[in-house]
Parts: sequence; C-alpha cells; structure tokens
Amino acid sequence: MDVRAILVVTPPEPPSGECFAGVPLALADIVGKSLVEHTCDRLGRFGVEEVAVVCEKRFHNSVHFFGKAPAHRLMLEQESVWSTCQGVFSDFAQAGAEVVLVQRLGAYTEVNFDHLLQFHLDRRAHVSALSDIDGSLDLVAISASRRNDAAFLFRHRLTEFRVLPAKYLYNGFVNRMRHASDLRRLTCDVLLERTELRPVGKQIRPGVWAGRGVRVERGARVVAPAYLGEGARIRAAAVVTRGSSVGHHAEIDCGTIVDASSVLPFSYVGAALELANCVAGSKHLASLERNVDVEIADGKLLNVRSASASHRALQSAALFTKFVPLEMVRGIFALRRPTSSLEVPDGIAPSALQGAAEVERKRKERERMQSSAPAAFENQLVVVRRYGGDQ
Repeated sequence: MDVRAILVVTPPEPPSGECFAGVPLALADIVGKSLVEHTCDRLGRFGVEEVAVVCEKRFHNSVHFFGKAPAHRLMLEQESVWSTCQGVFSDFAQAGAEVVLVQRLGAYTEVNFDHLLQFHLDRRAHVSALSDIDGSLDLVAISASRRNDAAFLFRHRLTEFRVLPAKYLYNGFVNRMRHASDLRRLTCDVLLERTELRPVGKQIRPGVWAGRGVRVERGARVVAPAYLGEGARIRAAAVVTRGSSVGHHAEIDCGTIVDASSVLPFSYVGAALELANCVAGSKHLASLERNVDVEIADGKLLNVRSASASHRALQSAALFTKFVPLEMVRGIFALRRPTSSLEVPDGIAPSALQGAAEVERKRKERERMQSSAPAAFENQLVVVRRYGGDQ
C-alpha cells in the first residue's frame, strides 16, 4: 500500500500555548532531535514512503531550534500552511498514494500506524481520526480519493469534518506538548526509557548520553540521568544533574549548575549561575515552578551562540588574544618590580635585616587576613547543598 504523510507545524487556532520563545515546541530539541524529526523517523520505520513537512517561514528560519531535515524528505516553507497542505495532498493523490496521514504537531504519540491504517481499511472510512479520552490528537488518515473531504478538513484546520469520521480510540503514550513543562517531562521520559524515543548519541556511562564532539572540562560533573548534545561544552566546576539536557553546541560556563532543566541548542549559560526546574534558550527562561517565561537581556547570563562553527572559533580566538597581551604586560612589570622595599643603611649588613623583614611581612599578612575574614556567627551554622545522590 502506498502511504504518505503530511506533518503540519503551526500553533493551534486560537493560540493556546505549544510555543516557547515564540517558536512551536515541535521544533525544540529533545535529546538530539526535534519532535518533527522524531516523528519522521517513526513514520519511516512503518514504511511511509514520503513525508512532507509544512512549516511557516518565521518558524523554520529559527536555526537555534530546528536541525536540517534529511534530504529524502520534503521540506516546505509557506505562509499559508493549510492551503499548502491541500496542494500537497493533491500531488500525493496524483502520484499514486492510497492513504495520506495528516498530523499537526502538536502532541507526541506512539500510535502504531499499521493498526491505524488497518482500522481505516476495515471500516472503509473516508476519514479516520485519532483521539483519546481527553479529546482529539490532531492525527487523521484520509483516503487519497476523497479530495473534497480533505479540502474541507484543511480549510477548518483539522477541527471539523465534511462527513462523520471513524474514531480510532488510542490509549498509548501521549504528551500533548502544550507548555515548556511538557517538554521537560518528555525529556525525562526519554532519559528514563519510558518511551520509544532514544537519545541521539552514545551512552558514555549508565544514564549519561553524549553526542559527538562533547567537551567536559576537568572538574565538571555530569550526574545521571543526563544528556549532552553534539558539540556541547561543559566548563570547569559546572554540574549537570537530575535529568537535565544540554542541546547541541550549547555552552555551560564555569561553576554553573544545571539542575532538572533543559538548555536548548546554541545557548550560552553564564558563569556561577544555578538553573533549577526551567527551560532556557534563545535568551528566554521559563521557570516551571513559577509558570513564567521571561526574556533575559543581559548576555552574560543567557545568550545565543552563533550557528556558524567558524564564527564560534573566531569568538574564542578574540577572547584568547584579548587575554594573552594583558598577562604578558603583567609579567613584564612583575619582573621589573623590586624584590624588597627595605633600604639598607650604611654600615649594617643585609643579613641583619632579614629577620626584621620577615616579621614585618608576617604581620601585614595577618592583618590582611583578619580584615578579609567574614563576621563570626553567634551560633554554629552548617550549609549542605545536595545534587543527585551526593551531599
């Protein structure tokens, strides 16, 4: 049977979430791939011959979320996605397709497409619609000969039908991907192997996956379960723990803690910060505990790295050249500095002043340490910070 598919990437009408930083969650990185790419892979495993992904230009141009689609899949960029879907459906029908699957992403499901197609054929239905106990899942199977039914369905954005559809009740894994918290939940489900999805990369130790080119500097810690995307960099003394995910080519600076959080691709997270229960990327931070999404203006806290490898290399080289001359100047002046500020009076041997100089140095050191010491507490205080299973 010739089966083809159309995946639609557009927010629902009227708008009701499903976005982060103005981009659909279907394009956000989930352990190495976007939801679009994961769904394309599943369709391919069920023998779907061709997949058309219809996405608005303003979303597809966001390289910080979406990876390149494989060459054998059709990627369309249109302003009017639903009229484009109608044209693609007609093209599939003329090319010999018998059934066309149409899904708006949207929700992630793990439906068995073979069972859905068999249900559609057994009922001799024009249109079959997938739903669960909570309502529609925006996935339909349409007979390619029913162009009028398809046109009506596209005009109404998969919400109304020209004829009563056959309802396929689904009771498997569902994540509706409406909020950033759903993105975090799906990431944790993947890391804990509760879904069919698997992280893109190699399991370097139990519960920790890493893509190609990951750099974890000395002193940094990655506590399972966790995921590090291709080209990610974890700098010294940083900690990634409790089901956290760091997207491809993201950077976590020195001393920063990423705790139960997702850092999206090409993101820079500044030094000595603590991300806890949040999603960060594209200069936006969504706190899952407070249910707020804020834009971070200070690039030293949260920023976007360049998608160009050469540009990232130039940035690193610029920082290096700025640092090295400063250290050279400091070294030159340090060499010219006198070894002692004491002057030796005439008639007194230098060895006689060595003991006095040492006493004076120790006194100044003691005074410096006392002035910089923190104020003492009246009661004893113990502070414990806990990450993963460590205390």
